[in-house]
Amino acid sequence: MKDELSCLGRVFQEVQDQDKNENDVILVGDFNASPAKMRRYMGALADSLFFVIEAEPTNVLHDSIYDNILFDPVQTKEFIPGSQQVVRIDEMLGEYEDPIPDAKPVNWFARNVMDHCPVYAEFRADMDTD
Repeated sequence: MKDELSCLGRVFQEVQDQDKNENDVILVGDFNASPAKMRRYMGALADSLFFVIEAEPTNVLHDSIYDNILFDPVQTKEFIPGSQQVVRIDEMLGEYEDPIPDAKPVNWFARNVMDHCPVYAEFRADMDTD
């Protein structure tokens, strides 16, 4: 993971530098790392990035932040603050009866469907800052 995250910083910068007229680079995905860990391994670039999810867990067990949306707020001004959200799909579907007894409280949904919740943020489409 350390190598992947350090490469991600370089990839972000290379994409950002490809077109000086269009600098709205937005990374979206499952990074399998918290914002703190991403900042540690991505280097100086990560200090200038905005992580839309900073504190709310993005997994169905509510104990980790894996999924996020990142961008440079100097270059991407279209973000609508406060619009970011973790979609608690696990809570929407409710708890399922787990036919296999476990020592750990892992629900059926996490084991059989997915262990991540979607994240989203809104960006304005009626302005162009580049």
